[in-house]
Amino acid sequence: MTDAVIDAAKECGISGATIISGRGTGLQEAKTFLGLSLETRTDVLFFLTEAELVEPVIAAIEKAGRLDEHGTGVVFTLPVDRVAGIKQEIVRRGVVRELPRSLPELEDGVAIYGSGPEVETLLSDLESREITTVVIEEDESVAHRLFARGQTVVLAALKEELPDLSPLLRARALVLNGEDEDNAALALSAREQGFTGSVIAMISNPSHRAALQLAGVTVAFSPNHILGAMLAARASARINPRITGMQPLDQLLEVAELRVHEASPLAYSSLAEARLRTETGANVVGRWSDDELHSPPAADEELTPGTILVAVGAPDSIRRLSEMARPLAREVALVVLGFGDVGRRLAEMLTDAGEEVCVVYSDQVPGVDVVGDVLDESVLERAPVAAARAVILALESDNATLLVARVVREYAPDVPIIAAARALENVGRIQAAGADLAVSISQVAGQLLSHHVLGDAVPLQPRIKLAKVPPGGLAGRHPLAVGIRERTGCSVVAVERQGEILIDFDSGFELSGDDALYLCGTGDAFSRYREAFAE
Repeated sequence: MTDAVIDAAKECGISGATIISGRGTGLQEAKTFLGLSLETRTDVLFFLTEAELVEPVIAAIEKAGRLDEHGTGVVFTLPVDRVAGIKQEIVRRGVVRELPRSLPELEDGVAIYGSGPEVETLLSDLESREITTVVIEEDESVAHRLFARGQTVVLAALKEELPDLSPLLRARALVLNGEDEDNAALALSAREQGFTGSVIAMISNPSHRAALQLAGVTVAFSPNHILGAMLAARASARINPRITGMQPLDQLLEVAELRVHEASPLAYSSLAEARLRTETGANVVGRWSDDELHSPPAADEELTPGTILVAVGAPDSIRRLSEMARPLAREVALVVLGFGDVGRRLAEMLTDAGEEVCVVYSDQVPGVDVVGDVLDESVLERAPVAAARAVILALESDNATLLVARVVREYAPDVPIIAAARALENVGRIQAAGADLAVSISQVAGQLLSHHVLGDAVPLQPRIKLAKVPPGGLAGRHPLAVGIRERTGCSVVAVERQGEILIDFDSGFELSGDDALYLCGTGDAFSRYREAFAE
């Protein structure tokens, strides 16, 4: 059987295999007579091949090895990022194709210098719209992987010679995702050769922005700094107030964020089932999900542990709600794990906003409060993580973020965890490991690049505001009995009557024409309210 499998693989272009002899066990042991186990020879075969040969090799092995029969074997693949010692053999066989070193004509297309998570979302958007794209890549192994995926790629060596960019003259845009000095060199070369389209550069140092613009860059931004700013806004209500316009009622109403914990009576129920306005008097006006603030939150959506709700109500109402879900304390520290580009920008913004911040990092550098390994429980105790308002993971790799999310969640089950990721495909894994919210650099950079290259609007977080409106066609009716929230998305939080603010309404309460309603909702929700209830 082993020889037949190897022969089938060779027919597909495989030059050889590594064979390891072993033995195996299964759910049911094979038996001889007298009840003794029968051990048969088992061979483990390793084939190293190019990506384009994987599918035909698997099909040949499956047929030759009769893998459709029970117990005959199994075949699977693993990605190989780097390899040494066999390149000459691969070249001798002529399997690795020579990558092009000159750009094709790119009319209305997009050229991207430097692959990576920053451009993955843009590449996907361009492919879905059938816009021709070429990637200029200096790492040969990365270039081969892109080529194997079907991406048009040009191998370049900027340190030796700049590529001829004249084929880009009629291109839509040039996107630069390399070192700042290489980005500048390509921008200068493109402009000198007559390119007049957009040049968008992602930079590592924001102080280089002006210099790159002098070199011909149209737009320059730092994905790491923008990601840090997004995380800071998510963590701090001082930077990004959850509800605006609260000043007229700030002595009577509170805004609170609360996390649904595993033992909460709200866990695995819905807002409709919980009837929180009736039971507590508080209005849940927003819900964080997939790093978006949804307002109003869906009444029938399950409240899983880790869900963070935004509520507004009188202090007693918020206190009653806090008995069901744990409020996020406002006066305790935000803990930042990691102090690279993202962590440094994040900590800087939080500190500038007046937040108490504790930074944990492996090295003693200015701005770090606790030095040590974030996987060490004694370091987490010194931070202190268990008492934090939130823990923000700003680590250098997604694998590290996955592990630390799991460790922190085990150590502090009820503390909100917000995480930065590099690759979009790792966001779900990081959340499954314990993070409540995760944002990737692919998402951040992708949205901005799609805006500048394709003209897409940058999605904005909905802003919840408190506003005072006349009752209009609601005069003579109870404010909670006409389905305002269900029909418009606005929540009634108070009524002003003859200078007095009323928060609780008995069953006989009716609005008069001289009353004013205080509503919470997004701009779209207020537009729907005016359409539905204006006189």
